[in-house]
Amino acid sequence: MNLSSDRFTRLLADDGAHPREMDCYPHDFFPGPPTPAAVLVPLFREEGEWHLLFIRRSEHENDHHSGQVSFPGGKAEPGDQDAVATAMREAREEIGLDPQRVNLLGHLNDYHTITNFLVKPVVAEIRWPAALTPDEREVSRIFSIPLSWLADSANYQTSLRGNRGGGVLHEGDLFRPLRWVSCCGG
Repeated sequence: MNLSSDRFTRLLADDGAHPREMDCYPHDFFPGPPTPAAVLVPLFREEGEWHLLFIRRSEHENDHHSGQVSFPGGKAEPGDQDAVATAMREAREEIGLDPQRVNLLGHLNDYHTITNFLVKPVVAEIRWPAALTPDEREVSRIFSIPLSWLADSANYQTSLRGNRGGGVLHEGDLFRPLRWVSCCGG
């Protein structure tokens, strides 16, 4: 995948590049407005190839997000100026990512979760290599996958799930012990 940081930025700025997902929840499905949240979608280049960085959540009893694979992120806090600030704060807390090593590229469409979070995915490039240290209370593992592998449809299947009509990534042999989560919180 031979894309530059500038090309990613241009693609993310083009509103037509990523069509909006319909919010398929019935009117009055939630008791109130969604809670704002953000995730960092961290990309980096290693040996000329783009990689996407993921985390695996730590295992905790009575936590329905235990062991899930996700991006660093969480709900907005009162001191956060915007979604970028939320995503950067969470990435610093969860994986020790130094904000000085991050180049913001853009964002993807907001995603309304079944747990009533409205998540803003913030896409950024990490200057690599970067020293990352997981907060073991929240993160058990930090790993990456080459974008070329993720883009190869032979490596995954999608299927419809629930009433949302969204695609779900089925774990291949590489991911069998991992559970995927769309985002954060709830």
